[in-house]
Amino acid sequence: MRPFQDIQSREYTVEDIVQKTFGGVFGRKFWEFGVPAFLLTLLGVAASTGFTHASWSQMQQWSQSMDATGGPPDTALPTSPEFLMLYGRWLLVYVALSVPTIICVQYILHRMRCFILDAPEPKIWSLQRSLDPLRFFDFVVSGAIACVLIWIGSLFCFVPGIALSLVYMLLPVCLTFGQKRFRVPVKEPFQLIRTRFWKTVGTLIVIGIAFMILSWIVSLPLSGPITKSLRTLGANQDPTLYWEEYATQMWSPLNIGLGAVSALLAAVYWLFIGFASVVMYINYRADVLTPTEALPRTALRGVYERERLSGRTDLVRSDLAGDYGDHSDDTLLDIYQHIDAEAYQEKFSALLAEIKHRIEHLN
Repeated sequence: MRPFQDIQSREYTVEDIVQKTFGGVFGRKFWEFGVPAFLLTLLGVAASTGFTHASWSQMQQWSQSMDATGGPPDTALPTSPEFLMLYGRWLLVYVALSVPTIICVQYILHRMRCFILDAPEPKIWSLQRSLDPLRFFDFVVSGAIACVLIWIGSLFCFVPGIALSLVYMLLPVCLTFGQKRFRVPVKEPFQLIRTRFWKTVGTLIVIGIAFMILSWIVSLPLSGPITKSLRTLGANQDPTLYWEEYATQMWSPLNIGLGAVSALLAAVYWLFIGFASVVMYINYRADVLTPTEALPRTALRGVYERERLSGRTDLVRSDLAGDYGDHSDDTLLDIYQHIDAEAYQEKFSALLAEIKHRIEHLN
C-alpha cells in the first residue's frame, strides 16, 4: 500500500499528518526536495554574511571616529548616509532573493504533490509551472497582504498575530495549486481549515516546537562569542575593543560552521512545513475537489469523449503517443487546457493520441 493511498478517502489526524510528513521528507525523495532548498538557503546565508561583514566594518569605523570622551561624532550612525546606503543595498539584495525563493517554493511544492499523489511528472514541467509570471505576481501581492494582516493582528493582541501566522503558512500551497493563475487567495487558508483549525494549528505547533528545540541545541554555542564580547565591553568601556572581539569570535571557523548548520536546519524545517501543508491541502480538499483534481483519469475521459464527438481523435496517428507517455494524467490535463492547438498541431495530436491510448487501453 502506498503511504498516501488513502489521502483522499479518509481525514487524517494530527498524528497521521506528522508521521507521514516525517516519512515523506526523510524518504527516498529527500534530496529531490532538499537540494533546491539547501542551495537557496546557502545563497541567503552568503548574502547575509556579506551584509554582516559590511555592517561590522561600518560600525568599526564609527567606533574609531568617536572622540576621547566616548561621545559619538556629528555624523554618528545610524543617521550617517553611508549606513543608510548600506541598508539600502541590503534591501535590494533581499528583493532580488525573493525571486528565486518564490520559484523554488513553487517547484518544491509541485514535486511534493507529485510524490504524494503518486503522479510522476517530468521535473522540467514542474519548473515551467513555477516560472509562471502571473502566479509569481500573485505570490508577491498575496504575501504582502498576508504580512500586513499579521502585523495588524499583532498590534491589537499578540495571539491574533500568531494565529494568522500559522494560518497563512498554508497560503503558499493555495497559491501554487490554485486553478487560476492570479486571484489573491488570502481568504482560502481560512476556508480550507474552517472546521479543522485546532488540528491544523496543532500540527504546525508540534513541528515548530520539535525544530525549535533542535535548533536551540545546535545554536547554543553561538551565544558564547556574544556573551564574551559583552563582558569585554563592560570591562573596558571601549567600543573599538568590543567590535574587534566580536569579529574575532563570530568569524571563527567553528561559529561559521555552526551558523551554516543552523541555516540548513531552518531549511529542513520549512521542508517539513511545506510537506505538511501539501498533505493537509490535499486531504482537507478531498471532499470538495473538482473532477480534474480528484479524478484525473475521469477528467481525461471527458476530454476524450468531447474530442471523439468532434471527430478529432479519429484522425490522430497512434505513433505519436510516445511523446507524452511519461507524463501523469494531471499533467496531460494541464497541457490540454493551455496548449494552442492551432499553433502546435503535431504536439496537440500527440497529446490526444496519448489520452486516447490511456482511455482505451489502460482503463
